[in-house]
Amino acid sequence: MIPLELPHLGAAARPETFNGLVHMHHRILALLAFLLLAAFLLIFFWHVPRVDLGILFAIYLIPVVALFGGSTTEDIAVPDGQSWPERLEQILGAGYAVINHGSALYSTVQIVVQTAFYERAFGVTPDCAVYYVGGIDVQNSHIHRLDPGYADYFTPSLIDSLQARRVDAVLPASSPLLLFSGRLLALTFDTARPPPEPIGTASAQPDADLEAIYRRNVRTISAINRQRGITTVWVGEIVHADTVDQDTADETWAPFVRRDAVGPLLWRLNEVLRHEAAALRDVYVDVPRSAFSADDFVDGEHFAARGSLKFARVVAPKIADACHKRP
Repeated sequence: MIPLELPHLGAAARPETFNGLVHMHHRILALLAFLLLAAFLLIFFWHVPRVDLGILFAIYLIPVVALFGGSTTEDIAVPDGQSWPERLEQILGAGYAVINHGSALYSTVQIVVQTAFYERAFGVTPDCAVYYVGGIDVQNSHIHRLDPGYADYFTPSLIDSLQARRVDAVLPASSPLLLFSGRLLALTFDTARPPPEPIGTASAQPDADLEAIYRRNVRTISAINRQRGITTVWVGEIVHADTVDQDTADETWAPFVRRDAVGPLLWRLNEVLRHEAAALRDVYVDVPRSAFSADDFVDGEHFAARGSLKFARVVAPKIADACHKRP
């Protein structure tokens, strides 16, 4: 009898062949993971243009100081490289990163929203937040029955003050007639209506309603930061009252604040801020007005280059002490 030889059914599944397939599978998965990571990094860095990658990674390791305020924090009157936030970062040195969130015409009402939702930058929570405030809020002095969100005059006026209507971006600035006509059409048909003329009385006396709103905003900002473990630093805004630009302190800027009242009203808000900072156990930086002259400002409110440098030198020591890296 000739034995019947059946084929070896396991010949196609030799151990060495199986192990090779497993290793190839792992290599394919590793390649895919690498490609996904590369794609993520490409997309991430595409959306943060003009940022030094060394700085981007460094802010995860060093104290981050976030600055908030209006145009005097944005420091719009000086060239790039000479603003007080940039000078502050230079003075603090390589061990700190300073991020400027200052935006023209932002009062503490807008800064409450900014703090609540837009305090982080580049995915990093700041170690401390510095607020240079008061000058925009004082514009709302002595408006009758002042709305808590300044919604009766100041806040809706930002639409036109910041040229946020679409017509401002579409029509050519070279044609005054087209701009004027477009603005009339916008004011006629746009659902965002200009604010009505406010009712009030000009005065240099303290405004209790404004101070109550200002106090509430300060407490709200402080509470948000405290819950996040962020140190809050307050700096009362300073002006050179004698040289405040008359075109600035008129009825379009502050309907019931005369030029000679800007200094006293702002000083009063700074005292409210100092008191609240102490009660909240926040840091208050006292900037002596006597240290600044008319030459330190371009219009009595916004710093000139020399004023920006002087201001940065004054506030830097306390900010350095307050803004340590969280463990």
